[in-house]
Amino acid sequence: MHTPARLLVGRAGAAYRTETQLQLREDHAKARDAVRAELELRTAFDSEFIEQWSLFEVSTRAYTKLEYLARPALGREFSHESRGEILRSTMAPWSPSKKRAAKVSRIFWAQRSA
Repeated sequence: MHTPARLLVGRAGAAYRTETQLQLREDHAKARDAVRAELELRTAFDSEFIEQWSLFEVSTRAYTKLEYLARPALGREFSHESRGEILRSTMAPWSPSKKRAAKVSRIFWAQRSA
């Protein structure tokens, strides 16, 4: 049994209307691009925002996007270098983002002990 990917859209017989089909293809292409896109911290956010929230980059054991797509379990574990960076950053003296840092630290230790 085939279930349509879009609900409550008009149909022309058994097929989607042309407008709906084109929108579906566009949305699918955007989703594929989003999966393959890399997030660059400095281009995604301005320096003031990064400073305000004490943001920093970490990586997982999956070193490339293709490796992550092939082996998702590696993307669930921080790399050795990132673990050290998380500990250094979250154990720093009090800052406005101390609550956020404490939460990240708890997540990190919960993941490590699992």
